[in-house]
Amino acid sequence: MSKKKKVKLTFDPSKCISNANINDYFIYIFPDVPEKCLGGIVGYIGNYSNPGIQLDIEIDDAFMHERNHRTACFYIEYENYTHSTIVLTSSFWEDIKENEFLYATIWHEVGHFHTAQYFSAQFEGNSSRKYRETFINKGEIMPEEKAADLFALYYSSKEDIVNELNWLIKTRKALKREPYEITVKAVYEMGRRKRFLNTFNTEKEIRDELCRLCGVADFELI
Repeated sequence: MSKKKKVKLTFDPSKCISNANINDYFIYIFPDVPEKCLGGIVGYIGNYSNPGIQLDIEIDDAFMHERNHRTACFYIEYENYTHSTIVLTSSFWEDIKENEFLYATIWHEVGHFHTAQYFSAQFEGNSSRKYRETFINKGEIMPEEKAADLFALYYSSKEDIVNELNWLIKTRKALKREPYEITVKAVYEMGRRKRFLNTFNTEKEIRDELCRLCGVADFELI
């Protein structure tokens, strides 16, 4: 991602107005992506109601490893918010091709883009991890994660998301590069996320909870 200007990841709601209909997102993967792709842009997220939105889907192992992310993350480009990036590791990209339910992970990151303007957390350095840990330590799920999960549920089946979380739990347990207590906390959090998502059965329930979490009356257009 050297082409991008690195900016401080401080939340600024005034720069995060996506003006995108929640119904209109799509994933486009470039047809000429090589079979074994180790880096570069492989596709993008668009929105039919706002053609200005193009979230590149980029493989960048160095960027992810530097931040100790193992699958996917949402990189916020504040100077042009609608051209932020969903970043993946090359190994996760390979896993997606074998397990299509893992596209739910990408939809989760799009959910962070779509709902970011409604939350006021600061994300500088490791502060986002510490913020998330405050909820994990209380046996809770941070609201931003709930909203992103619900967005993913809006675009994926419940079966796909449960399969995705089960896969994340299994691979997280096998992770050797982090302290055991962190792995345990992360696995418990993903279990709570599964139980949370299993309480929703209709599109209306999903949208109503998104409205409640984000403090809006109507999620049709934001």
